[in-house]
Amino acid sequence: MEHGFGDNGGAHISSSPFTSQTKQTGKFCAKGKKGEIRKRTKQMDRRNLHGLIIGIVGAALTLFAYSQTVFTPTQCIAMGLFVLMFGLLVTEGLVSL
Repeated sequence: MEHGFGDNGGAHISSSPFTSQTKQTGKFCAKGKKGEIRKRTKQMDRRNLHGLIIGIVGAALTLFAYSQTVFTPTQCIAMGLFVLMFGLLVTEGLVSL
């Protein structure tokens, strides 16, 4: 078991046959899977951003209900709630964009 005191540049704080802890993140990850973990994190961040944007659009539609004349307020609120639910499904990963 290494403790990061050798000539390894201090990149790893500790390691075992199955996990390692990096100095930069302080998080444990499976050896050989760092790229995969970063890819999943990036996908989750992108999914959360898409969900946020869709949620903002849904909230705007809902608030827009009483200041326009194209749709009835009930229709506009229903559309806004539908878009909000769609944003929730995207954020939870049940629907992919």
